[in-house]
Amino acid sequence: MLIDLISTDNMISFNIKIAEVLGLNTAIYLNELMNIAMKAVRKKKLVADKFFIVDRAYVKSRTTISLEEQLAIDKKMVQMNIIQKANG
Repeated sequence: MLIDLISTDNMISFNIKIAEVLGLNTAIYLNELMNIAMKAVRKKKLVADKFFIVDRAYVKSRTTISLEEQLAIDKKMVQMNIIQKANG
């Protein structure tokens, strides 16, 4: 439907400085992770009071970033100490 195409609910923002330093997809992906983190806190869905489970299909639907690229971005951000994964 046209309303879905132009709805602000289907828009996403990102940090320009992060995009300049780490790339556009990383900035968009990180923004979505922060949104998910806030929802996990509000809904009390944190694991070990620190982590949240990433639904990769949901992230792809929100960002168009593939599973493979999500995992590559995760790896880069873990190495840079931007994010931490529960399993290491």
